[in-house]
Amino acid sequence: MIDRSGSMTWFEGNGGPLLLLSHEYMRYWEGIRPPTDRNIRANFRWGYPNAPATDYDRACDVNDWLGLIEIDKGKGLVLGDEPLRTTWKPIETGEAVGMLIRWLYAENEEEVLEALRRVPHSIWEATGLMFIVGTEPLYLFDAACPGKELTDDERLIVNVNPGSYAVDTASYEPDDKTALILHRFV
Repeated sequence: MIDRSGSMTWFEGNGGPLLLLSHEYMRYWEGIRPPTDRNIRANFRWGYPNAPATDYDRACDVNDWLGLIEIDKGKGLVLGDEPLRTTWKPIETGEAVGMLIRWLYAENEEEVLEALRRVPHSIWEATGLMFIVGTEPLYLFDAACPGKELTDDERLIVNVNPGSYAVDTASYEPDDKTALILHRFV
């Protein structure tokens, strides 16, 4: 679900992990639907325990804030752990091109924006993940949804130039009222 009520556009899924995927691979993502012509391996099962594994099951296997999974000849970036309100913020200075902002808790969007003005450089941790952006744009969406069926209200458009990006992560709690998970693309 897209929320455009504040100064930033936020995306919130339906309870599962979110997926960031290049436009060119959207048609290969089948979400909770049984795979059409391939065998999928996953430990998690959304449906019945003996049902065939789905793409969504693969996304749910990510047990960290981030993980990469293969999709056709590319990779998708899974935002795991908690299904948090998430947005993209381009960065025009420094080494990063932008960051995904995941809202753990804050009183309002103004508090989130104020916190983002004070992110210390020292909190970033390298994840070792390299995310390759192919055809623009990227889409952020609920991993349960099939990629080729998404409507504009079911995805957040993220514009990042094609290329390879290291993804750094930070858990940022600037005060007792605000906590964010940040993923920057460098």
